[in-house]
Amino acid sequence: MIKGISHAGIGVRDMERSLTFYRDMLGLDVIGELEAEGPIVDDITGLKGANVRIVNLKCCEGQELELFQYNAPTTSTFPSDYRQCNGGIIHVALIVDNLMELYEKLKERGVKFNSKPYDLGGGLVVYMRDPDGVTVELMQKHAES
Repeated sequence: MIKGISHAGIGVRDMERSLTFYRDMLGLDVIGELEAEGPIVDDITGLKGANVRIVNLKCCEGQELELFQYNAPTTSTFPSDYRQCNGGIIHVALIVDNLMELYEKLKERGVKFNSKPYDLGGGLVVYMRDPDGVTVELMQKHAES
């Protein structure tokens, strides 16, 4: 029986660049970091000679993002065009306190957004891209009356 979701994992090409985005720009806290390799990592990932760097970020109580960089094996086919119509996980949604303020701050720092924030009835929503092109949704729910 499923009891919940532990975390969402995002594959990254450059951990430092991704930490600048998720930690420094979005304000997520690093709660753990490790590098791993060896037979168990090979078995779990299904990749012979795997060497990984993993950084766990706390979003809020009980919710984490896991940034996952493969130092080996490397690939030249890292997806550069994540589109909403592609299969697989198409975006990660983060709940924020003041979407308009964060939107303006991130725009000033060069973050690319698909549009301006829109009010969809239940709250404000906007999509942006992380440094690897992964779509990240920012959402601010309307206060309960």
